[in-house]
Amino acid sequence: MKESIKNFYRNNFVFKGKEKLSKITILFIITMDIFLFIVLDLGINFQIKVLNNPSVSYPSTCRNLANAKDLSNINKHYYSSTKFQSKYTNIKKDQLSIACSQLFTKLDLVKKEHNIKVLRAKEKELLKELSKVTKELNYIRSNYNTSLFENITINSVNINKDIQEKYNNYKNRNEQLKQQKLKLINDFKNSVSVKELEQYIKENKALINKEYKKAYKSYEIKKELITLAFLTPLIFVAFYIMRNFLVKESYLLYIVTKNILVVLLIPTFVSIISLGSTLIPKVFFEKLLRFFYDLNIPFVVYYIAIVILVFVFSYLIIKVQKRYKQQASKFQELSISKLESYNKGICNVCGNSVNYETMNYCPNCQNQLRVNCKACNSKTIKSLKYCTNCSEKL
Repeated sequence: MKESIKNFYRNNFVFKGKEKLSKITILFIITMDIFLFIVLDLGINFQIKVLNNPSVSYPSTCRNLANAKDLSNINKHYYSSTKFQSKYTNIKKDQLSIACSQLFTKLDLVKKEHNIKVLRAKEKELLKELSKVTKELNYIRSNYNTSLFENITINSVNINKDIQEKYNNYKNRNEQLKQQKLKLINDFKNSVSVKELEQYIKENKALINKEYKKAYKSYEIKKELITLAFLTPLIFVAFYIMRNFLVKESYLLYIVTKNILVVLLIPTFVSIISLGSTLIPKVFFEKLLRFFYDLNIPFVVYYIAIVILVFVFSYLIIKVQKRYKQQASKFQELSISKLESYNKGICNVCGNSVNYETMNYCPNCQNQLRVNCKACNSKTIKSLKYCTNCSEKL
């Protein structure tokens, strides 16, 4: 298996010539790669748009309310909007899940029974005044003996008369504001519409979360499959063209198509990894992480992750560099173009001395030197582009 992969790579991704690229050429190739990557991303996103996003069937407003801990908080209702403000309003309404649709109906009843904007403004005003009164009380408590104020009459200590009176007024006002705030919250919380909303969420919270999780997983799988279906034909075409240019020894065009292939393989690889992570059960990893967190040493998880990453990438770097050195050495010793090997009278595979005019195969490595021309059926040099007898293209 390993040798098969090596042979496949050697036969399709290794050019044996010595041609070099100019810096401007390299710059243009890199620019092409960047623009190609951007266009691919746009193309993939366009294909994915045909899918029904679970965020449409289970919008954030629905999920946030379903998982809200305190529905008596007026601000939660103020910022929760059930309106669809886009040109796809009707489509979004049709795709809305039944559970979220009913939840929004309950939410609309709350907003019909209560003027959320007015209640919120009133609550803010109460909180603002309560903060001001509390601040004054704290100032007096930090600068005067307030426990003395609470045990003596106003007339008994003249020097503290005004302060004591102010303190008592602030204290009474503070209690009044707290009661007003509590009444505002309780009136809202105990209203029929809010009670019905809380009851509905209590009964359907698990269902909404479960269905959303299921829909999201299905969406992720479909998204990656569509991405792979979009990229796969392009990969095969790019590989086929690249292989042809390699055989014809068109180095520049080979490099261009090879770069195109690499750019296509990047999102393909990412998509395959994402698909795998979605399909592979994560129970083991969740239990492992939970084990470390239960030990109250979660930093160990990060230490292990760092060690694994360093080990994996160090191994890859060493292997790649070692292979690069071997290939560079082999390239210098043996690797020459077919045209150059013909002119020098040596085999372009092993470097053995051969006679292209009389030999059909290299006696050292069995590399084929001559083939029959399809036009005139006479023997001609395989490594040349045109027949030596009739000048037709091979």
